[in-house]
Amino acid sequence: MGKMKMDENIREELEYVVEDIRKHNGKPYDLEKIINVAVANVMCQTALGQRYEYTNAEFIDLQDRFEENVRAASITSPLHHFKVLQYLPIQTSTEKIIHTNYHHVGAFLKKVVEEHKRTFDGNEIRDFIDAYLAEIARTADKPDSTFTEAQLNWMIYDMFIAGSETTATSLRWGILYMMHFPDIQRKVQAEIDEVIGRERVPTGRDRTSLPYTDAVINEIFRHSSIVSMAIPHTNTERDVTFRGYTIPKNAFVFGNIYAAHRDPALFKRPNDFDPENFLDENGKLTNTQNMIAFCVGKRACLGEGLARMEMFLFFTRLLQLFNFENPKNEALPPLDRTHGMIAKPFYHYKVCATSR
Repeated sequence: MGKMKMDENIREELEYVVEDIRKHNGKPYDLEKIINVAVANVMCQTALGQRYEYTNAEFIDLQDRFEENVRAASITSPLHHFKVLQYLPIQTSTEKIIHTNYHHVGAFLKKVVEEHKRTFDGNEIRDFIDAYLAEIARTADKPDSTFTEAQLNWMIYDMFIAGSETTATSLRWGILYMMHFPDIQRKVQAEIDEVIGRERVPTGRDRTSLPYTDAVINEIFRHSSIVSMAIPHTNTERDVTFRGYTIPKNAFVFGNIYAAHRDPALFKRPNDFDPENFLDENGKLTNTQNMIAFCVGKRACLGEGLARMEMFLFFTRLLQLFNFENPKNEALPPLDRTHGMIAKPFYHYKVCATSR
C-alpha cells in the first residue's frame, strides 16, 4: 500500500486520540482503551480497508475478544517451553476461550473477505485483503501454492494479535516512562518544538530529523521488551553447531530477546531506562542493530515498518501537544511488568495529560 498511505491512516486515527485526551482536561485518565482501539483501527484500515467508530458494537466486541485471547494465551504460553504443563486442567479452559473467540472473529473476517470478493477490482488494490486475493488468483494454477482463503483468515487474525496489542502496549509503556523520567520527556519536547514546532502535525519523514526522540523510542522498545522470548523458529535444512552447541534439524529455537536487551556488552547502562544507549558522543542515533524487539534476519517481524511508524507518529504527536504527569498525591505507578506472551505494565495506571 505504500508508506504515505499508512502515514495518513495513522495520523487520521491519532487525532481521535488527541480529541479524547482533551475531553478529560488534565484529570486522571486511563489511556489504555483509547490507545487500544486507535491502534486496532489503523490495522483495520491497513488490512480491511475501513475504520470503525469507537462506539460500533461489532468493533468493540472484536477488540474484547482479541484482548481476551492475548490474556488466555499468556496463561498457556509456558506450554511452549514445558510440555509437562499440558496435563494441568487450566489448559482445557483457556483453550476453549481461545477457540471460541477465534471462531467468532473468523466468522467476522469471512464476512469481510466475501464483501471484498464481491467488489474486487484487480486494477484498484484497496488493502491487504485485495492484495492477497490478487495473489490467490495469480497462483491459482500452481498446485503447491499456499495462498488460500483459509490462510488469509489466519494471516489477518495474526496481524491483529501481533500488530495491535504489541504497538498499543509499547505506547502505554512509553507514556509510563515519560511519567517516571520528566527530564527525558522535556528533552523530547524541546527537540520536537525545535524541528517541527507545535502547529504542524509530525509525519514519518520527520523521524530522521529527531535523533533524540528516535533514541527514546528505541529505548522504550528495548527496556520494556514486551515480547521477552521470540516466537519459535526452526532450522529446517540441517543440524547446526553454534558456540559449541548442536541444534538438531527441526528443533524449536526461541530467541531470548529480554536477555539480549540487558547485555552489558551491547548497552552502556542495560538495566536503566536511558536513551544514551542509542546515542553517540555527538548526539547521533547509533547501536540500533542491537535493539531486536522485532527479532532479526529474514524471518523478522513483517510488521516492523508499520509498528515503528505508528510508535513514532503517536509518541511525537502526543508529546508535542501534552505533558504527561502522575496524578498529584498519588504514588508513581511502578515499572513492574506482567508475565506472559506480552509484558504489559503491571498496573492499570492513570495519567494527567495537560495541554502544553
